[in-house]
Amino acid sequence: MTEISSNPGTFHIKTLGCKVNQYESDMIHGDLAKTGWLDTTADASSGMVIINTCSVTKKAATQSRQMIRRAIRNHPGAVIIATGCLAQTEPGSLAEIDGIDYIIGNVDKIKFPECIHNRLPVKNAEPVIIRADISAQHIFGDSGFPETGARSRPFIKIQDGCDQFCTYCIVPHARGPSRSRPMQS
Repeated sequence: MTEISSNPGTFHIKTLGCKVNQYESDMIHGDLAKTGWLDTTADASSGMVIINTCSVTKKAATQSRQMIRRAIRNHPGAVIIATGCLAQTEPGSLAEIDGIDYIIGNVDKIKFPECIHNRLPVKNAEPVIIRADISAQHIFGDSGFPETGARSRPFIKIQDGCDQFCTYCIVPHARGPSRSRPMQS
């Protein structure tokens, strides 16, 4: 393990998939920016690249893996972090990608700043998997509202998960049971 530059460092987030992923990427971005991390452009060298993955279709999962490999190739020496639905549903297959440092499931995605300050960023010989049982989540876990985002009107997450378990759908396995933001918030 070699330590990457101390906080603050540079980062870049790449997002695939739904509006929930876009919202969560905005939250991660805001949390990192608040603590002094600097966002770089996609073409610039970053100390940390976060790929918020999707697994809703086979094509989305393939695109997520391709984006991870591209980040490893385009950002040599950067800490590579895969999070999101593919990280939740297929952490073992992502761990086989040479050069990935962390795989963070959906439960721990909202604790991203805590993960950064407690464990990251370091390069690892083997990927570290931080993934809790999503089916045990019964409380709406959320870190608030995005202060800024790529859009003039940011998304607000009011519901996550699904209870239906349709045979063709991975959402309950990737996002857990249905839970909603409390009315007060």
